[in-house]
Amino acid sequence: MDDHTKVELMQDLNGIKVDHKKDKKIQLDKNLNTVKNKSVILAKKVAYKLAK
Repeated sequence: MDDHTKVELMQDLNGIKVDHKKDKKIQLDKNLNTVKNKSVILAKKVAYKLAK
């Protein structure tokens, strides 16, 4: 699976809307950063729960 497909899948899972009129590269980079940040937050929550 290529990076573009992964980003689209994560966007769908996280309910992120993409404006296709904008430069796709910039938009994909922003969305990828958003997905990474959400993943880090989720990982921290899971680690916190497991540490209890």
